[in-house]
Amino acid sequence: PPRSTLFPYTTLFRSIFVQLQYISFPKTGGGDITNIVQALGDAVKRGVDVRIIVSEFQKGINTEHLADFGLDTHLKIMEGVHNKGIVVDTAKVLVSSENWSEQGVSVNRDAGLIIDNADIAAFFEKIFMEDWNTRSHFPESKLPSGSTIKKSARPKKKTSQKNTKT
Repeated sequence: PPRSTLFPYTTLFRSIFVQLQYISFPKTGGGDITNIVQALGDAVKRGVDVRIIVSEFQKGINTEHLADFGLDTHLKIMEGVHNKGIVVDTAKVLVSSENWSEQGVSVNRDAGLIIDNADIAAFFEKIFMEDWNTRSHFPESKLPSGSTIKKSARPKKKTSQKNTKT
């Protein structure tokens, strides 16, 4: 069965923190990736704390499509993300090679490991929350279809200034 059949269990969760390189929907609509994203959107409607961080390679059209599932305000962009992982309820972690695209979730041969250990989950959640709070930003609103987040849209890094007293 498709891997998306695991997502009905989102009814049991209090928090789902997802960090991926990108989320990409098929041009024809539907598919396993749509079912997975719909499950996250349904979780938001039930009051689950859903947060998603993707890389700067997230395309604007896919970001806009996340609004259809109520996830646009639960998404942040972070430069340099390449990992694929999920932390659930500070109790379980999924570390995976799977990209969230139709090809990635339904056809490709990928590997993932679910770690059912609260200490390890807390470690990954701490990193996720640091990324969420200090290293990522909400996407620009109304990105043109098909565009990507440009460097100018990202927050500037703080630079230290030397004391120049003479």
